[in-house]
Amino acid sequence: RGDYVSILGDDDGMLPDAVEVAEHLHAKWPDRALTWKPLIWFWPDFIRDVDRAHFSGHLSSRVEIRQTRDVLKRVLASSVNYMELPTLYYSFVPRPMIESIRASRGRYFGSVVPDIYSGMVNAISAPDYLYSFRPLSVIGISKHSTGMSSVYSEIDSTSFDLFKKEHGGSWDETLDPRLVGAYIPEVKIADGYLQLKRDEFPNDKDIEFDMPAFLHSLCRIASRYSVRHAEVEAAIQEMIVRNKLNPADFKVAPPAKGGEPRKFGYSINRDLDLVNMHYYTNSQYVRTIDDLVANVGQMSVPAARLKIVDVRTGAPARNALPPVRRIVSAVMRRLRPAL
Repeated sequence: RGDYVSILGDDDGMLPDAVEVAEHLHAKWPDRALTWKPLIWFWPDFIRDVDRAHFSGHLSSRVEIRQTRDVLKRVLASSVNYMELPTLYYSFVPRPMIESIRASRGRYFGSVVPDIYSGMVNAISAPDYLYSFRPLSVIGISKHSTGMSSVYSEIDSTSFDLFKKEHGGSWDETLDPRLVGAYIPEVKIADGYLQLKRDEFPNDKDIEFDMPAFLHSLCRIASRYSVRHAEVEAAIQEMIVRNKLNPADFKVAPPAKGGEPRKFGYSINRDLDLVNMHYYTNSQYVRTIDDLVANVGQMSVPAARLKIVDVRTGAPARNALPPVRRIVSAVMRRLRPAL
């Protein structure tokens, strides 16, 4: 019923000023979808010990006006992640855009992967959108995560099994003949890309799904499948054959060894006005997603200091990075005492 639509997962969290930031940007660009680079935090009850309470975050003041077609091309070429599309997750999407898509196509969701599909269909329905490196939400990954239950099914497949049951078998429906392995989330995502290509721009040679690049990316992430690694490797090899590619050009990463706790770290990308960091949150400060968003909100750049860059013109953003020493000091106070 509102002017903008977003989806918030029940283990995710919005930063306290998310709506304020969105209002600030939509005051100038009311008809653009606003997408952001989200933070990631594993809840203390996550199914894999080594990930519990691990946080991957960033700070920035940069907001880009992006050409949707350019980003869609890069996504289908596996050069950027689908999360950079204007999906209903990690976005505020104007309601008129959704209604227009539904009116022209008869429905808005056209795939069993609705979050990713929404990003693709939004991308082909508008010439540009806003992409904020300044985060507005946190992806909270708890023991109820469907995707992680699929990846780590040998530990606990409860959530993924329930998800498939509620789908009534549609999750395992026939894939595009070039693909194998519907149980692999990335394969299912690729199937959505190919479906959109067939439905929306079958003759557009400028936007093509890059199968070799996709399979190379799948080879790299195969290591996270420990118990099912042989099955995943067999699926990759079958897709190489089906797509008439040279097996010698592909090397599947071996299964990852038992996870080791990660060390605190940070990096700086001045071109994107971006500070990246990762660490284990201190359980004295951060017990729930509410605690985390409050903490990150205190470190984030306010709406008034955001720097807008139109990527078509390449207009530079004035560097507004907070002092790195202050950031690191704030982060260290939130580390687990054991680290």
